[in-house]
Amino acid sequence: MKNPLITIKEIYKKKERQEIGEKFIEIMEIIYAIILACGVVKIVEVFQWDIPLDRWLSILIAVFVLIRFFFAPSKNIKILVKKGIGWKWSIMPYDVLILITHSFIYYCMCLKIQEIEIFYLYFFILLFVNSSWLFTIWFRLKNEKITYIKIWAISNLIFSGVYFVTSIIGLKFWLLWFVLALLNSLIDLFITYPDYFQD
Repeated sequence: MKNPLITIKEIYKKKERQEIGEKFIEIMEIIYAIILACGVVKIVEVFQWDIPLDRWLSILIAVFVLIRFFFAPSKNIKILVKKGIGWKWSIMPYDVLILITHSFIYYCMCLKIQEIEIFYLYFFILLFVNSSWLFTIWFRLKNEKITYIKIWAISNLIFSGVYFVTSIIGLKFWLLWFVLALLNSLIDLFITYPDYFQD
């Protein structure tokens, strides 16, 4: 029979490791949020009431991205911690790096809000990076029924693909990019709206 003191010690160590993991994720969420906030500051710096229409619409897209990406990526890491059996080792070296990459791309996007071509390039790069990451999460959680991850992954891949194809064939004008970005955001927000509020 196993010594009760050893059992208690093992339980305590396991709980301690879980708490350390949770605290680490909380710290990463704070860093992620700070970088996103720096992006918002860049938008505020260039904001004026008499800015052209294309800038107004870029600000609208930046706001939609902020709403979509403020909680969702860190939420994905929490799901992996809870349900990603056998894959938890990958969270620190891979998922946390991707999480921070999301925030830096958003910051660069906001930094270039006055350069519309670069702004939308960063937006669609963000979609592509996010989609690639979501497909890896989908694979690691293949035994779980998490529909919103599939919707986000497929939608973001399709829209980033359309952007890159149209750019390659020479369809480069900001109104097309805005419509693609707006449709992508509305599909995301309307179809998966309740999922943003679930643990």
